[in-house]
This record gives sequence, structure tokens and C-alpha cells, in this order.
Amino acid sequence: MPIKLGNHAIGVFEVANKKGSQDFTTNDYTLLAQLAEEIASGLISHEMKFNIKKEFDDEARYFKGLMNQSYNQYFIPMALEVTLMIQRITKSEK
Repeated sequence: MPIKLGNHAIGVFEVANKKGSQDFTTNDYTLLAQLAEEIASGLISHEMKFNIKKEFDDEARYFKGLMNQSYNQYFIPMALEVTLMIQRITKSEK
């Protein structure tokens, strides 16, 4: 039984040798086709979750880098300037 995404087969599963000497029925094939659709839906869902997590991780790395850059570029110089201003105002050494 093919597992399809749209018109593209992404896998197959095989069911063979029904117990006894019976053939598979139309109901068996219908059930297998529904199962194949559910498997395809599960694979799509898994792939979407994987892609969303990857995008989230990429964004998190980007913003972490941006925060580090901002911290070094803006916060540290501002903190040093405030420290020097406080030293001047209070006429202290440190």
C-alpha cells in the first residue's frame, strides 16, 4: 500500500498472507488506504514540527547574537560612562 503526499509516494507498507486461505476484502483495502493516509498525515505533522523547531532555534541563535552585540556595543560603554559620571559627581576614586 503506497503512502502518499499528494501525488507523490513517500513510502509503502506491505500486508501479506492473510490468515487462512482467504483473500483480502474490499473493506481490508479501504482500512489499509485510510491507515496509509493517517501515516502520511503523521509524517507531515512530524516534518512541520521539525521545521518549526529548526526555525525557532535559528531565530533564537540570531537574537542571542544580536543581544550579545548590543550588550557589548551599547550597554558596557553606557555603564562605564555612568560610572565615571557618578565618580565625578561624588568626587570618589571608585
